[in-house]
Amino acid sequence: MGPVIEMEKKLSIEIVEAVRTDILEGRIPGNTFLTESELAARFGVSKGPVKEAMHILVQEGYLVGYPRKGYMVETVSVEDLRQVTQLRLCIEKMCVSQAIHKARQEELQALMDNLSEDCMEKSPYNTNNTQFHLKLAELAGNKYAVSSLYKLLGITARCYINTPPDNQMHRAIVEAMLKQDEAAALRALEEDILHK
Repeated sequence: MGPVIEMEKKLSIEIVEAVRTDILEGRIPGNTFLTESELAARFGVSKGPVKEAMHILVQEGYLVGYPRKGYMVETVSVEDLRQVTQLRLCIEKMCVSQAIHKARQEELQALMDNLSEDCMEKSPYNTNNTQFHLKLAELAGNKYAVSSLYKLLGITARCYINTPPDNQMHRAIVEAMLKQDEAAALRALEEDILHK
């Protein structure tokens, strides 16, 4: 990678972090329309790093792209979150039921060992909660469940990104799975998803 490309990547990441923080902290409210030229002027850069940054923020669910027009800050309504929660419950209950029978004890123990209280991550797909639930789905061995959950977990994470993680329910889910107690694991999962 050449120095120019490396510099553009670094600028893109700085722009992503700045715009994401502005959205999360309410300085750029939902439904605000952003253009590449406005952002390039704001950050004093060319459109290249801005375009890359906007692409990342679209992937993360913070923006919706409108070709040749710009980007709108995505909002998540209470109804959106309710629908996401309903779908997550269906998919994740199936995953837990399957993972109890498919996952090895070492895999479940590794899931437990990786629980962390660190809450500094602002990318919704890299939060501890998102990673925990995706790994749980992976243990079920259903790639379609994992890909379906990916976007749903990103939406959930955006709503709770500034909330410190609480791993008590995650521990309860894994402990029940280690004991092969499907009913207890499903109860803990439901409590975790519904009480975010």
